[in-house]
Amino acid sequence: MIKFVFCYISLIFLIALAILLFKKTSVNFTIILLSVSCFYVLLSFLLHPTDYKYNNYLLSDSDILILKGVPQHFSLIAKTYLPRIFLQETSDKNHIVKIYYKGISQKDKLSIMYFFCWNNETHPNIFMNFIYKLFRRLYYGSIMDIEFIQLNIDLTTGKVEQILFEKPDYCKKFFINFIQHLPQKITIHKSALTSSNRLPFVISSWTHLFNFVSSIDDLQSLIEITLPEPMILSRNIFYRYNMFRRSYGEF
Repeated sequence: MIKFVFCYISLIFLIALAILLFKKTSVNFTIILLSVSCFYVLLSFLLHPTDYKYNNYLLSDSDILILKGVPQHFSLIAKTYLPRIFLQETSDKNHIVKIYYKGISQKDKLSIMYFFCWNNETHPNIFMNFIYKLFRRLYYGSIMDIEFIQLNIDLTTGKVEQILFEKPDYCKKFFINFIQHLPQKITIHKSALTSSNRLPFVISSWTHLFNFVSSIDDLQSLIEITLPEPMILSRNIFYRYNMFRRSYGEF
């Protein structure tokens, strides 16, 4: 939240700077304004420290796990449990272009984290979208939007026990509309809908945050997205898209 506030403040300074340059204002004042603007941009970067790193103990595609008594490669399990993603409407011009996953296993438990990658994240305000895109390219290394869903699975029964994701929460700060990321951790109870390995989620904001679909009736009004083939998250991809600065689950 704080980094976006500073990002918008930086925008104000940059616009003022452009106006001053256009009007050929004094050089000294222009330099001061430019320095302050750069300070706010730099501060927005520094206000998001993280110790989230690529872990070497993650499962590889070739690792074999015992799922419901049957040996299976991790890659096959990850594809079997890939969540279903739905839209509320078709107005979003951005698409899921890639899906990455990673996993860890301890005893009879398996956790899989999926990263859904959109080609872009478009701010609904055209004016704000320009600086928002610039900020994303600098801060995340790409304008690509990446959101996660984590599944905690019991390997003995094959059932998904818990799901972790982030849902949107709308708020206003400094007269600016924001969407906060609210972490969710939900215990899955047995139902006709959750009997399937592929649990349904709906995209609930222009920032591509999710909500879990817990009722079969709710699916009737939604549009399912055709998803690309998921791939394992490599160290190269992790650092290329600055995943250490993005949202993630518990590992």
